[in-house]
Amino acid sequence: MINRLQEKFKQGKPSVGTFCHLNNTIAVDALSHTGLDYVILDMEHSPALEPVLDPLVMAADARGYSPIVRVRDIQRSPVLKALDVGAHGLIVPYVKTLDQVKQLVEWSKYKPVGDRGMCYSRVDGWNMGEDVRGMTPEEYFDFYNKNTLLLPQCETVEALEIVEQIAATEGVGGIFVGPLDLSISLGIPLQFENPLFVDALKRILAACQDNGIISMCFCGDAATGKKRVEQGFNSVAIGLDVMLLQGLYKSIADSFTE
Repeated sequence: MINRLQEKFKQGKPSVGTFCHLNNTIAVDALSHTGLDYVILDMEHSPALEPVLDPLVMAADARGYSPIVRVRDIQRSPVLKALDVGAHGLIVPYVKTLDQVKQLVEWSKYKPVGDRGMCYSRVDGWNMGEDVRGMTPEEYFDFYNKNTLLLPQCETVEALEIVEQIAATEGVGGIFVGPLDLSISLGIPLQFENPLFVDALKRILAACQDNGIISMCFCGDAATGKKRVEQGFNSVAIGLDVMLLQGLYKSIADSFTE
């Protein structure tokens, strides 16, 4: 198990990924050949359901780039199922309180960090996989605690107000910024150059840097992604596959009507 998002962070290199809403293995496999470090399988906003998550994770994992899952909400079952099928990291939306973050740590991390429920599954080859073969339970727990990322999403004013505490919570591996909803929550919808939004990004970055965790941000295009990396973000998720595909074909169609 090589978590490319985490490895790039350890190497001090920026990483780049995208969101997948097409939700089929061909799309996930095709994206693996582009040089992306990870794909975010979106259970919150896409029509994907849990039964299709397993093959999508396998498709990414088989090609050596990291499957990251954005779970649909803050509940134990979605967290466990995403990790059991092999997610390298979890993005969790709509975080508002420190208690929610602590609960997420409890569900997603094994003892002694959390209290994740254990069940051998595809992620460990049903306890016959090369990564874990011969491990003691303590070694097993430590391996998955270190190699899976919990990434609470900062997209609300409430999360922003406690972002330093979130970043300092043991078990949190990074913070994912949802700029659209964060700007809306701040009362400045999609005003990404507004000083209030700019200051919010600086505060999130500082919290991540001070605690040695990953700072991630969704970006609508590559230019914005490069800007965020220059500002100090460790990782950027550029767009989502459906919209990028749509934009490409629109530009092709437009070229025939000019």
